[in-house]
Amino acid sequence: MLNAFFHLYLGHLFGDYVLQNGWIALGKLRSRSILFLHVLLVTLSHVFFACGKGFGWKQLLAVFGIGALHYVTDMTKIKVSSKGWIGYSVDQLVHILIILAFLGFFKDVSFWLPEWISARLAFSIFNAYLIGILFHTVFNRGGYRRDILGYVFRGIFPWLGSVWLTAVVFLLGVWSCGKVYRWRKDVLLSLIVSAALTIMWEVFV
Repeated sequence: MLNAFFHLYLGHLFGDYVLQNGWIALGKLRSRSILFLHVLLVTLSHVFFACGKGFGWKQLLAVFGIGALHYVTDMTKIKVSSKGWIGYSVDQLVHILIILAFLGFFKDVSFWLPEWISARLAFSIFNAYLIGILFHTVFNRGGYRRDILGYVFRGIFPWLGSVWLTAVVFLLGVWSCGKVYRWRKDVLLSLIVSAALTIMWEVFV
């Protein structure tokens, strides 16, 4: 079941972040057709990462169910004008709960992507995007602009495979991002949290 979660959550993260550019992020707030496009991309991302031996109509319908509830969740967030870090966190928590509710449909699927790769990819995107955007909303710095260098450092932490190497790269990331982004609190704290989570992952998982 944990294997299934990694694959489905990776599908969510890849579709909700990597495949969502600025045009979609802003456009879905005012256009249902753009919101539908966003949800379609998320759904296709789920299909891509959930495929494997044993994936059939039952699993495909489950993915469409996840996509439909993703649409409802995003539409609700738009209608209630939920902004800031609380709205952002609740939105992502709801998406995770939806995925957990559908895990049973995928218990017999042998996914095409090895578990260790899907887990690290999911953690990498989680670090790079979700944590970065979360701290941006905490400090409310106006229009969101990706801190590309921060994305790179946060994204590579899960692939280092060593607590000490993660610590060294973290210090390099703090120095580099501090220089480039003028020691912005949101960038620095996102690096601290993503590095800490990665080290906890390496120690306890």
